[in-house]
Amino acid sequence: EVSKHGFPSIRGQSPAFIIDNTAPVTTATVDPVELNGENGWYKTPPTVTLNCSDTSSGCNKIFYKLKGSDSFTEAPGPSVTVTALEGDNTISYYSTDNALDKDNTNNQEVTKTLNIKLDTQVPTISSYTLNGTANNAFFNPATSHVIVNLIASEAVHWTSVEIYKSDNSSVHKLFHPSVDGISASVEWDGSLSSGVLTDGVYNIRVHIRDIAGNVNAGDWLELPPYTITVDTFSQ
Repeated sequence: EVSKHGFPSIRGQSPAFIIDNTAPVTTATVDPVELNGENGWYKTPPTVTLNCSDTSSGCNKIFYKLKGSDSFTEAPGPSVTVTALEGDNTISYYSTDNALDKDNTNNQEVTKTLNIKLDTQVPTISSYTLNGTANNAFFNPATSHVIVNLIASEAVHWTSVEIYKSDNSSVHKLFHPSVDGISASVEWDGSLSSGVLTDGVYNIRVHIRDIAGNVNAGDWLELPPYTITVDTFSQ
C-alpha cells in the first residue's frame, strides 16, 4: 500500500511516496490499573484509552465495540477513551492507518480484545419468607421452629444472618451459613447466641457480599417488613 502523507513534492520532481504494508498497532491502557474489587472485578467504572501507533503513514481511525453492541464505533486516531460498562465486558478494538491500496483500502489491524469485569451494585435481598409465607411469623419455641428462606438479588456469599429483639439487639441469634449462591435458609429453634429469650418482636438482618466485594453500608442489611413474634404463652 502507498502513502504520500507528510511528504511534500519538490519543484521539478514527482511527489515522494512511501510503501506502507504494515498495519498500525493499538494498545489499551486501563485506569486505574489496580483492581478495586475482589476476584478480578472493579467496583467503580474504569476507563480504557486506546492508543494507535503507526510510524509510516500514520493512524487514521480507531474502531471499538463495547458490551452489548452489535457494531463497531468509529473514532479518529490516534487515541480514544471509553468507559467500561456494568458486568463482564469484552471490549473489541482495532485501528486503520492512512495508507491505501489499489482497492482504496487502508491497512487494518487484527481485532484485539480486552476483558474488564465491573460490578457497582450492592447486593440486596429480593424476597424472603418465614415458614414459607411472605408474612409475619408467630413463634412458640416449645412447640415449633421458624424457617427463614432468603433470596438475594445476585449470587452472594452469605456471611451472617441475625435474628434480634427489636427493643434490645444484644438479645440475638447469629447464624453463619457460609454458603455461596443466590439463596440461603436458616432455622431458628429459639436458642440464642447472646441474652435471654423473652416474648416480643424480633427482626432479621443479613450480612452478604457479592463476588466483587460489594457490601451494604454498615455491613448489615435490615429486612423489613416481616418480623417474628415470640409468644411463649401461645397454646
